[in-house]
Order: sequence, then structure tokens, then C-alpha cells
Amino acid sequence: MLLPNCLKSILCAGVLALSVAPFQGASAAVHTITIEGLKFSRDSLHIKRGDTVRFQNSDSAKHAIYSLSPGQVFSLGIQKPGDVAVMTFDHPGAIDVRSAAYFEQMSLKITCQ
Repeated sequence: MLLPNCLKSILCAGVLALSVAPFQGASAAVHTITIEGLKFSRDSLHIKRGDTVRFQNSDSAKHAIYSLSPGQVFSLGIQKPGDVAVMTFDHPGAIDVRSAAYFEQMSLKITCQ
């Protein structure tokens, strides 16, 4: 079956993208933020696109980690003591991360490049 040149180009680009895709995330890092004493273990964190942040609840209280930052809205649900919640960040920008029950006292600023 003969394909028009424009369709051949699209198919070739798709095959190339699929063959390169596994190598793009090879440098992604995993960062761990511990929650203890009703605060995050850090005030700020600089990450790269594709990096993952683990939120380890080492506190005696439940937490509900979330962000309402434009382009970075998420909610990780309720974390009981000992739970770990994981979030991968694929979009660059500033992310203000909070715990719902302790909004005023818990803040983590993530900068994703």
C-alpha cells in the first residue's frame, strides 16, 4: 500500500518519538519530603520535570496533601500516619503544597524546571 509523503513523515516521526521516549525519563529523580511535627521536612524544593516527590507521613496526625497552584492542581487524598503519597511533576512552574487540616502552618514551595 502506498502512503502519501505527509503520512510517511508522520509515521516516521511517531516511530522516532517512541524509540527516544524511554530515554527521556532516565534522569528523573525521586525526592522524599517527610511530614513530622505538623510540618514538612523542608520549606522549599527544586526539581526537574519528570521528578517524583514522595510525601512520607511520619506524623501522629492524618494529612491531606494538595496544591491549588495554576497548572499544578492536585490532591493526594488522606494520608494516615506511616502512609506514603507519591506525585510526579511534569509541568514547569511554582507549586505551593499544603496540608488541608494544617493549611496555615504547613507550606512547601516546589519549583519545577
